[in-house]
Order: sequence, then structure tokens, then C-alpha cells
Amino acid sequence: MSFKIADLYLLAPEFSLVLLALVVLVLDLFIKRRAVIVSVALIGLVVPLAFTISQAITLTGTHRAFFNMLVVDSYSIFFQVIFLIIAVVLILSSYDYVGKYVKADGEFYTLLLLSLSGMMFLASTGELISMYISYELASIPLYVMAGMIRANERSAEAAVKYVLLGAMSSAILLYGFALLYGATGTTDLVATGRQIFTRARLRPRRPSSRSALRRRASRSSSVSSCTAIYGISIGPRW
Repeated sequence: MSFKIADLYLLAPEFSLVLLALVVLVLDLFIKRRAVIVSVALIGLVVPLAFTISQAITLTGTHRAFFNMLVVDSYSIFFQVIFLIIAVVLILSSYDYVGKYVKADGEFYTLLLLSLSGMMFLASTGELISMYISYELASIPLYVMAGMIRANERSAEAAVKYVLLGAMSSAILLYGFALLYGATGTTDLVATGRQIFTRARLRPRRPSSRSALRRRASRSSSVSSCTAIYGISIGPRW
């Protein structure tokens, strides 16, 4: 599958959201008013929301782009709209909190928007590598946001613990992805799911030794635990 200029339309909500985050960051350099920054962030969210609604109206079925790494369908559009609505609620509800505890207003909302873009990418991913990148894009800004109250020791402790927990979960996730790629030879979610279920159906049942049964049980538990991580993304796109 080759790259087409029309594929950029499928990426429009996420791309406009990243641009909005950069605009908020640059605006904070010149205007140190929280009300203006929040207003720009809220008004700017109309653009990715408009692109998402436009895709829901104009697109039918499943559309893939960027070598099947981006998948846009009703499932992904639904979650993108949910994420954008949650972002609006978070920005409004955090207004007083940011003014009271956080000194870096622009950085806070920039990180929030970048994390939101990672979540939107995660809802539209169709491949293991892009899934991992989206997961990290959604998580890393949250690590920083957890430690933005510099004068509070609990905030710094929470940030360190969050980073350690995230690093451990990221390593486990990568290990599971490596097992899946080694077992199927592909990183595409749909192809991986089809191979797993096809092999499970076609594999003949025959008596085995106790050691062979143990190895099978170990492999099955590894594959099933990894499949559970991204099973939601496979199911609606079959």
C-alpha cells in the first residue's frame, strides 16, 4: 500500500491536535494569562472535533493509511469523539486547580493536549509498533504532569513512581509484542489475530508428553495475555 495525499485527511484530527498543542505552548511565551490560554485551547479543540465529525459523515467502512498503521472506522471515530469531550471537561475542571497549584499554565495544557493526541492515535492504530508509540505519546506527558507541583514532595514522588511503573509496563508490553511477532511474523493487528485463531482451529489434537504439555501451556498463557492487551482493537475491525 503506497502513500497518498488523500491519506492526510485521515490523519487530520490528530495532526490538528498536535498543532494546537504547539500553538498553546508558543502563546504561553508571550501571553501569561491563564484565561487566554484556556480559551485558545477550548476553541482550538473545535478543529479536531470538526475533522472527526466530518470523517464520521463522509467516510463509510474501514479506511487504512500509512501502510495499515492508521485505521479509521466507526470504532476509532467514536473513541476520538469521546476523548475530545473528556479533554474539554478536563480543561474546564482544571482551571482553578492550575491557578492554585501549577505555575506553568501553558506547559500543563500543552502536555494535556499531547497526551490526548496519543490517545487518539491509539484509537486509530492498526499495528503493534504504532500502538506502542501511541501508548508512549499518551503516557509520557502524564509523567511530567504528575510532577508539575515542584514545591510539593508528594507530587515529585508521584512522578517518580509513575515513571517507574510506566517503564515496567512498557517493557512487559514490548515483550508481549515480541512474542506475538515471533509467533505470527507480522505486526498488523488483524493479520496477527487471524493467524492466532486460524492456528488454534487447525492444529491437530494428539497425545503429548508431560514436558510438551508444559511448553504448550506456557506458550498459550503468553500469547493469551498478549492478545488480551490489544483484543479490543482487533475485534471490531474483522
